[in-house]
Amino acid sequence: MRVKALYYATFRQITGRKEEEVELKNNARVSDLLSFLFKKYGREFRESIMDDGGLRMGVKILLNGRDVDFIDGFDTELRDGDVVHFFPAIAGGKVSRDQN
Repeated sequence: MRVKALYYATFRQITGRKEEEVELKNNARVSDLLSFLFKKYGREFRESIMDDGGLRMGVKILLNGRDVDFIDGFDTELRDGDVVHFFPAIAGGKVSRDQN
């Protein structure tokens, strides 16, 4: 089966691409996709997603628009044609207040 992986922000910088199609075995899970991507893109990609065996705080993985944390996490089953979005943790920004 084939799934599409879409990368945002720093994940685009690490992978060097905006999106790609990945060939996986039938009945693959999010964990299988992650294993494939970790092998392909290496330590920097893995460490930008994982922290102490779990998803790094603030990182979001969406399957067809749904947060996998609210499905079955890394055990979420994938289907042919699924789209998986990888969003890095986003921090920063300064809140300014108009002081009149």
